[in-house]
Amino acid sequence: MTPKTLLRGTMAAAALLPAAFAWASEGGLNTTALVNGIVGTVVYGLIGIVLALLGYKIFEIVLPFDVRHELEEDHNMSVGIVLAAMVLGIAIIVAATISS
Repeated sequence: MTPKTLLRGTMAAAALLPAAFAWASEGGLNTTALVNGIVGTVVYGLIGIVLALLGYKIFEIVLPFDVRHELEEDHNMSVGIVLAAMVLGIAIIVAATISS
């Protein structure tokens, strides 16, 4: 057994332990909580994506230049970095809002 394989097995076991303990403590699989968790994750994920896109569109409207032209035709790396930082900032704000 190689160290890489051993590490993968250990990480997989560590990832499954909390779920196994939760399942054992509740006497089995709680499907209602599982479905509610999945539905909540999908709904909040979609809301987060829509809000991030809305923030990007507002950012694009506010800027005095065409973002798409700067990125596609002029290959302006600075605009790409600022745009990436803006999307990350909006994503952090949306995630913090959803989790609170």
